[in-house]
Amino acid sequence: MEVSKSSSTHSATWDGGVLAVWCESRSCAVAVRHLIVIEKTKSGFSAYSPDLAGCVAAARTRPSVEREMREAIQFHLEGFRAEGRRVPAPKSYSAYVEVPA
Repeated sequence: MEVSKSSSTHSATWDGGVLAVWCESRSCAVAVRHLIVIEKTKSGFSAYSPDLAGCVAAARTRPSVEREMREAIQFHLEGFRAEGRRVPAPKSYSAYVEVPA
């Protein structure tokens, strides 16, 4: 795990995921980045997170589906915590490959 620090932010990376910690005074907030896959549909956009089975969203616009996925992931993780289950660390990443046209 690598850790970098600035005046009020500490961040760590591991296995392709990113953990960021923001500290002000004596309170800190933690954020984790989850990969989401967004696909165009006939009626708008759908999205899912490969690391969180069953965590999906749909909306008319791309910004809306991203917002819906953020809320869906938060809800999904709250469910893990409420059930006393370990919250899985993000493991997925994405890449593009080029092939001759």
